[in-house]
Amino acid sequence: MPNSAAAAFLGTKPLQPEVAKTYEVGARWSSRNLHAEVTAFNLHFDNQIEQIAGTQPPLFQNIGETRHQGVETAIDYEFGEDSVLRGLAVWAEAHSTTMPPL
Repeated sequence: MPNSAAAAFLGTKPLQPEVAKTYEVGARWSSRNLHAEVTAFNLHFDNQIEQIAGTQPPLFQNIGETRHQGVETAIDYEFGEDSVLRGLAVWAEAHSTTMPPL
């Protein structure tokens, strides 16, 4: 049975529970003026749920198995009590392992 009347009308399949296994490792370093951190992550979803674009009310569907991985970094440098320079960078990649690429 669909999860809502709108889903039933459009013929979408009932949602299955989304399950994720996540792994994360990181490090932080601080000195008097400099603070830095880096984190790497890896996520593996089964039955990931995604909103169907352009639907009102919003409808959702399971898109299958997906993997996400990436690295996040941040750095702060304090020039003085009221002056801080901050920067961050992120690299992330995600793809479906059950659906063919577009």
